[in-house]
Amino acid sequence: MESYELKDTDDNILDTLLHDSISRNQSLYRFLDMLNTIDGSVSLAVNGRWGTGKTFFVKQAKLLLEAENPFFENRPYYSEVKNSQSWKKHKAEIGQEFAPVLPVYYDAWLNDNATDPILSIVYEIINQLDLKDEIKGKPEFKEIIKGVAIPFVEKKTGVNIEKFLDSLESKDYLEEISTQQHVHERVEEFITNVIKERGNRLVIFIDELDRCRPDYAVNLLERIKHYFSNENVTYVFSVNIDELQHTIKRFYGDGFSSTEYLDRFFDLTIDIPMIDVDKYFNSICFASNDLASSVCKIVVSKLDFSMRQAERFAKIIKIAIYNNRFYKNNPVWSEDRAKFFMMANVAPLIIGLRMADIKKYRKFIDGKEASFMLEVYEGDNKDLVDHFMLKQNEVFKTGNNAANEVDFNQRLTEIYEAIFDYDKSNSYQKEIGLMTFDKNSKAWLLNVINLFSLQIEF
Repeated sequence: MESYELKDTDDNILDTLLHDSISRNQSLYRFLDMLNTIDGSVSLAVNGRWGTGKTFFVKQAKLLLEAENPFFENRPYYSEVKNSQSWKKHKAEIGQEFAPVLPVYYDAWLNDNATDPILSIVYEIINQLDLKDEIKGKPEFKEIIKGVAIPFVEKKTGVNIEKFLDSLESKDYLEEISTQQHVHERVEEFITNVIKERGNRLVIFIDELDRCRPDYAVNLLERIKHYFSNENVTYVFSVNIDELQHTIKRFYGDGFSSTEYLDRFFDLTIDIPMIDVDKYFNSICFASNDLASSVCKIVVSKLDFSMRQAERFAKIIKIAIYNNRFYKNNPVWSEDRAKFFMMANVAPLIIGLRMADIKKYRKFIDGKEASFMLEVYEGDNKDLVDHFMLKQNEVFKTGNNAANEVDFNQRLTEIYEAIFDYDKSNSYQKEIGLMTFDKNSKAWLLNVINLFSLQIEF
């Protein structure tokens, strides 16, 4: 069974950037234009719901920033990203050179078991910028790191700083700081030494903060404010602001103004742009001119699915419909036409509703609420559903009041009721247009969406 989950692997980050398969490159480029103009210590928040692709966005930004700094020229993707045609075209259009910066990605959720985040951020900077050998070879640099680390370590945890500096792999973190000014000075020295001869500034991308333990999330924000507030450091937080506000309130209490609190840390908040659903669906092998695919794109748009929800939706649709032998056939009999209609035009709606709102899904399959079906096929979308709905002598209403005219919404509602709100007698059969529905139609359709259909090829 093939997976359609687009995980944030290095290959996927690079591939979606080079092919713009989720149509965000233009927004990404403009975001980097903004970063390139920043002076001083600034913190930005890239806001989006869970599953909207924030991690992809910031990791792609990191790739592009690395491609503009010769320090990273030995990275395997450096030339490919730097010479990307769309990126080169954008730079030519804006007529602006990008200052070399040092981007670092920090997964806060992955590190929220730390006692204090400062040392873990320092570790990521050292690790991602390949500074281990340099630190070992420069006693003065080693002393700076020791000055940052010692106040956090040893007394309560027993962690040996020399071992940390030798291996740079230990992730035990330490007690509350005792000499704040000393640590701040050491952090300043550390940043200066990191940036020197490598770039103009550090850009630290902090991801998944809203998923962290409340105490760690607050601690990270406060520590950065106190110790990493450097004129040559830019912070980009990729967060779900709504969830982060809940996290802050869980720490300080419901009466606490989490909005005002976060305003202290974020100088600017931007919302992550939506993905291009059409392009994304096509990129995962959905035929652009296919009936079910067209319906699926409308469902994803109507239900405002996130990138992650769209991935899950695509996976189920691929199995339930595209792997179903029945969908590949050209229906001839009226009963088969009804089944084809249910599979292509109704199944995507049910699958989408079940993912988005279980109460609406339940009402829909119980025959109590047809409004979503009418909403999906309104306006120009009627063309996706009018096959088999009319008998050969019928037409949809045009305003001529002819005897053979049929109201579109009324006919669609009849079909909905024939499937979900039917006479449960054994003899039940309903002919609508060129289709015939019976008492087994609903069960057949639910077997399709629940992947129980014998026609499905796993």
